[in-house]
Amino acid sequence: MKASEQSHCNRFCFNGGSCFECSRDPYGLAQCVGCLCPQHLWAGERCEFRVAHGGSKSRASINFILACLFASVAILCACLAIHLYFKNRKQFAHSSTESQCSQFEINFVTVKNCLL
Repeated sequence: MKASEQSHCNRFCFNGGSCFECSRDPYGLAQCVGCLCPQHLWAGERCEFRVAHGGSKSRASINFILACLFASVAILCACLAIHLYFKNRKQFAHSSTESQCSQFEINFVTVKNCLL
């Protein structure tokens, strides 16, 4: 096999993989039969798929779960703050109307006079 053909076979594999057998196809062209991929890093016919490390995958999962948890707590706190704001606003409006009212009795009838 010529050096240029061997070079073609070596370029077949990606990500540092090396061609373990270079042969001719039915048309007489050089072709890599298979690639040896760097262990625990890449996989696939041409070393094109990244192999996930157990630690990095679980770390990514933990980070995602923590991000979702913090986002949920933040949304819950915002909803609670909005609820309390409107609840206190209604109470304040009600109590301010009450303070502008005066009450007196005429002939055993209680009259409540409120300024609005």
